[in-house]
Amino acid sequence: MNKFFKLASICLVASVVVGCAGYDQWAEDTNKKMNSGWTEMLYGKQTVDKSGMPAGFDIDVRYGKGEGSGIPGPAASKFIDKLTGHYSYNKSCKGMIMFNVNLLNDAGMLVRSEAIMQPGYTANMKVQISKDVFTDAMMQKSTQVTKLVVGNLQCM
Repeated sequence: MNKFFKLASICLVASVVVGCAGYDQWAEDTNKKMNSGWTEMLYGKQTVDKSGMPAGFDIDVRYGKGEGSGIPGPAASKFIDKLTGHYSYNKSCKGMIMFNVNLLNDAGMLVRSEAIMQPGYTANMKVQISKDVFTDAMMQKSTQVTKLVVGNLQCM
C-alpha cells in the first residue's frame, strides 16, 4: 500500500509540473497575441523597410507593446515597448555585428533609433531580437511607430 501512495504522489507531482509548463507557454503565446493586437489597434499595421541591408542579410522584426502598468495609452503610468524578431547574415563577424532599426511615425519622422549588437557573430546563425524600448506613456500621435527601417550594417 505504501508503494501505491508513493507512485500516486509521484504521478501527481509530475502532472502538476507538466501542467504548469503548458500553462506558461499558453500564457506567453496569448500575451504575444494580445500585445500585437494592441499595437495594431493603437498604431496601425507596421511596415519594415530592409532595402538598405546587403544581400545575404535576412531580418524579421516587429515593434509592439510590451509590459507595463495599466492599459496601453494615455492612462498608463509607465510602459515598456518591445522590439522583437530575429535576423541572420551569411557572413561571419569576428568582433561583432551591429545595425540600426529606425522607428518612424506615419508622417515619416524619426521617433527613435535602436542599435542591435551581437558580439562574435558566426555566418548564418539565427539571432533572436528582444529589446526593451522605454516610451512615454503620454505619447501623442506624432510619436506612434508605423514603419521600421533597418540599416547601417557594420560587420567588424
